[in-house]
Amino acid sequence: MEKDVNYSQYPAPSQAARTFILQDPAQKNFLYATMTLKEKNWLLVVRQEKEDAFHALFSATKQILIIAAIGGVFIILIAFSLSSYLVRKMEKIDREKGALGQQLVRASRLAELGEMSAGFAHEINNPLQIMKSEIALIQMVWRDITLEHALPGDENTAQLADCLDQIQLQINRCGQITQGILKFGRQSEPTPQPIHLNEFIPEIIGMVNKQAMVNNIQISHIIDEAAPEIFGDPGQLQQVLLNLLNNAMHAIREAHEADGGQIRIEAQPAENGLVRLTIRDNGCGIGEENKKRVFSPFFTTKPVGKGTGLGLSVCYGIIESMGGTMDFWSETGKGTAFFLNLPTPRATAGATMV
Repeated sequence: MEKDVNYSQYPAPSQAARTFILQDPAQKNFLYATMTLKEKNWLLVVRQEKEDAFHALFSATKQILIIAAIGGVFIILIAFSLSSYLVRKMEKIDREKGALGQQLVRASRLAELGEMSAGFAHEINNPLQIMKSEIALIQMVWRDITLEHALPGDENTAQLADCLDQIQLQINRCGQITQGILKFGRQSEPTPQPIHLNEFIPEIIGMVNKQAMVNNIQISHIIDEAAPEIFGDPGQLQQVLLNLLNNAMHAIREAHEADGGQIRIEAQPAENGLVRLTIRDNGCGIGEENKKRVFSPFFTTKPVGKGTGLGLSVCYGIIESMGGTMDFWSETGKGTAFFLNLPTPRATAGATMV
């Protein structure tokens, strides 16, 4: 066997294994492992080219570096995407905060307007009472003149009598409107009491019927004879129903413009001694994306300046405070129905006893 050209560079023999790297005259590096055998009479030498010996290590190192680079790029992309998402989320929150501030300002203005409207109604009601007294006096004088002077029953006389009756009718109508405004705007503690739906529902419809007629919307109601009276504050319930009716008319205008609008109010007995009051319309309906937010404060689908988003959330709170529940059904293009389950005096008394 030929002697290794690098033999002279081997370290001193030892019973322990030794590893080292040497370079041959051709500038090629070799990895050596040596160990003496049989009381140092033999030397075991294992030689391998350095590239072959460290190939697996270099390959693993290269793979680790590639994986680390890919992981670093992936982490950077995730961080960039997450930061972009957070920035968009914060911008959205800022926009909603700005819109919320504007809605709060409009809500404050509406509250002030509501207080002022009660004052206006009171001021208008005073001259209306004077006009009512004066027209009653005119009618009484007219009857006396007719009886004493035996005026002919011609067309002019009949027309004059009709005018007096019409003035009396319109004065009474204005008085009812101002009384309704005063009742609605009156600031007082809730006073729950029995409410007869047969009288209450027509009164509410009368307050919005003129607006409905202008928009060619027909409002009808059916009160089941078996439905008992309900128990609650009339002013608060009036606020709930007026809000639901106004929302229904807005939805109908969106869907039908000026023809084909219908609103139906139904009252019938429900389970657990409650009365189920339903307000149904054939308007544009509520989209699926908005159904979960219907009762959220400051949420509205109306254009800016047309709604504050407070109505339904306030209505929900009022019905809950009365001991009832409020729910709804809606389908886009078919309409919306709100269901109010309201307590009766008997159910309220039973709940109090428990």
